[in-house]
Amino acid sequence: SRAPPPPSLRTTGGGAAMSCCRRLLAAWLLLLHPVAAAAAAGKEGCPAGAACLSAADPGPQYPWPAVRGRAESYSISPHRVPKGWEKTLAWTFPGARGNHSTVFNGGVAIDDERNVYTAAVDCIYKLNEHGVILWLYPVATSTTPMLYKGALYSNSKDGRVFALDMKSGTVIWSSKVCERIGGDIASVGVSDGVVVSSSDSPGFEGDGKVLGLNATSGEVLWTYSAEAQLWNFMPMFTGEGTFVFQDQIGGVYHLETATGKVRWTAGYKGVWTETWSDGVAMVGPNRMVYVVHADCRYQGFSTYPACTPTSPGTVRAYRLDSGELAWSQQTPYSPNSQPVVVKLGKSSKLSVVLPVGIPAGLPPSLMIFGVPYLPMGLKSLIHQFSIWLGDSQTWLWRNTRNPSVVQAYDAETGEKQWSWTPPDLVRGYSAGDEELLIPRIRFGAPQHICIPNLWASPTVDADGKIIVSHANGKIYAFKDDNEDGVIDPPTEVVEYDTEVAFGHPGAGLAEGMMVTVNCDR
Repeated sequence: SRAPPPPSLRTTGGGAAMSCCRRLLAAWLLLLHPVAAAAAAGKEGCPAGAACLSAADPGPQYPWPAVRGRAESYSISPHRVPKGWEKTLAWTFPGARGNHSTVFNGGVAIDDERNVYTAAVDCIYKLNEHGVILWLYPVATSTTPMLYKGALYSNSKDGRVFALDMKSGTVIWSSKVCERIGGDIASVGVSDGVVVSSSDSPGFEGDGKVLGLNATSGEVLWTYSAEAQLWNFMPMFTGEGTFVFQDQIGGVYHLETATGKVRWTAGYKGVWTETWSDGVAMVGPNRMVYVVHADCRYQGFSTYPACTPTSPGTVRAYRLDSGELAWSQQTPYSPNSQPVVVKLGKSSKLSVVLPVGIPAGLPPSLMIFGVPYLPMGLKSLIHQFSIWLGDSQTWLWRNTRNPSVVQAYDAETGEKQWSWTPPDLVRGYSAGDEELLIPRIRFGAPQHICIPNLWASPTVDADGKIIVSHANGKIYAFKDDNEDGVIDPPTEVVEYDTEVAFGHPGAGLAEGMMVTVNCDR
C-alpha cells in the first residue's frame, strides 16, 4: 500500500487509457533465481502443516492467482523460496519502454504455466517465465489484477471494471460503474462467479463503495456503501459464500458475495477519515478476522494525535461467525501492512505475523525545489550533495528515523510470541525517492516519488520462511529455525538489497520462482 502523496506530487491518472509506459516512476519486477525449487509435498493447496479455509471456488489451480495468493491459504505458498535467491536475479522487467518509464505499484499473479501478470500505472502486462512480454493492455490503473477461470479481472481509474482473456489480453467485457476509482493500491477479487471491487472515489482519495458484478457478463449485481473511506481495498473470501474487508479507520465488514447482504460490521467507528492505516484485513483458517488500526491521524480533525514514527497502533481479532471481538493488542508502531496467519515451526498453534511501522516520509531535499528565490542550479547542487551524503545527511536535515518491527502473536489469544527488528530507516524516507527524483523528472512523469508503506505484505513459503520487503529497499527472508522465540540475524535472516523501496502487495511464489515488484526497476 502507499501513503497518499501530497497534492503537488499526486499522479493525475485520468480516466482514459494511456499508451503504455509513459510514466516516470519505473518500477521493477524481480524474478529471483532461476534454479527450480522443489515444491512442498502434496498437491497444490495448503502448505504442509498449515490449516486451510474451505476452497473458495478457485477454478483452475493457479499457484498465485491474486495479490495474496489463493483464498484457502492467503499469503502462504506450497512452494519453497528458490535456493540462493539472494545471490542471483533471473531477470528484471522495467516496463515496455525501459528503465524509469513507468511505475509498478501493484503486485503479481502467476498462472499454471508460470506466466506472470502485473499492473503498471498505465498498462497491465503478461510476461512469460523469462520476463518476455506476451501481451499488454493499456489502461490507467493502480489495482492488482486477479486470475479466475481463464480470465484476468481488474479495474481502471476512469471507473470501469473489466475482464480480459488470459491467453490473448483481449477484452471479454468492460462495465462503467462510476466516474472514478481511487488511486490507492487496491485489489479486485473473484469468487463464486462474482467480481468484487471497490468504487466511487471523490478524487485522489480512496473509494466509498463496494460492488459485486457477474464474472461472465459484467452486470452489476449489488452495491454497498462503506461506513468510512476504503484504502487499499482487498476482499478476503471465506470459502462459505462470504468475504471480509476493512476500511482505513479499522472498521471491518462481513458481506455475502452473491448479494452484498451484510452479515455483520464491527471494529472502529468514526468520521470518514478520522485515522489512516494502509493496512489490510486477513481472514484466518481458525475462523477469525484480523484487522489493523493506526492510533493517530494524518490530516483533518480527529480525536487522535498526529502520526509520528513512534505512534502506536492496534491489531484486533474478531470472530468470523459473529463479529465479536476476541482480543486486541497494541502494536509499538502504526500497523500499515497485512497480517498473515500461519503455523510456524513444529507448533500446532496458529500465529499472526504482522510487520508494523509508519509509512516513510518525503526526502527533505525535495523541499529545496519549492524555494522560489533559489536558482535551479543551486537547488540541484544541494539535492545532489544530499544524495552524496547518504545516511550522513542527518546532520544537514535533522531527519527523523523510522523504526519498525515484525511481531508474531498467538492467533487465538493475542499473546506476543516473538519479534524481529530490522535497522531503522535512518533517513526517514523510502530508498530511491531522493536518488531517482531527477531521472524521474527528466522522463516527465507526473509522480516523481514513490512514498510507499514501510513494509510490504508478508508471504510464507512451504518451509515456514517469512518473506517481507522494506522501504529500505531490502527483501528479507527469516525463520526462527531453533524455535527459541528469537530471530537471530546472523543465522536466521537472509536479505537482498534492491536499493529501491517496495509497495504493499508483497512477493508471489510458484514452483522454482519468487516474483516481487519495487518502485523503480
